[in-house]
Formats: sequence, structure tokens, C-alpha cells
Amino acid sequence: MLSAPIFASIIALLNDELAAAGKPPLGFINPLIYSSGGSALNDITTGSNPGCGVQGFPAAEGWDPVR
Repeated sequence: MLSAPIFASIIALLNDELAAAGKPPLGFINPLIYSSGGSALNDITTGSNPGCGVQGFPAAEGWDPVR
């Protein structure tokens, strides 16, 4: 997950540019990324993320909270 801080920094820079232009920030970006990500992303469509004694979130087509 080394890329996560770098990606977050890029989003922060984009939000700074949007704010300077008087536009709203990107907000919760996950659905936006998955709706327009194209071939750069791998959509997980099966499984879940169980842990701490719970079933977790099920994976489905499109954005969902499973990683």
C-alpha cells in the first residue's frame, strides 16, 4: 500500500486547484474512480472482507467497500 499516500497527495493537490478556481472538491472519490476508471482498474466481483467476527462487505460489480 505504498501508493496510497502518494495517491492521496495527488487528490489533495487536485482539490487545492479546484478550490483556487472556486470549484467544489472531488469529495468521496471511490465511485467516481470506478465509474470512469476503465481498463486501469480491476473490479473485484466475488468474495467479501470478513474480520473481527463479522461477515464483512460482499463484493459486487461496480464500486463496493471491499478491497
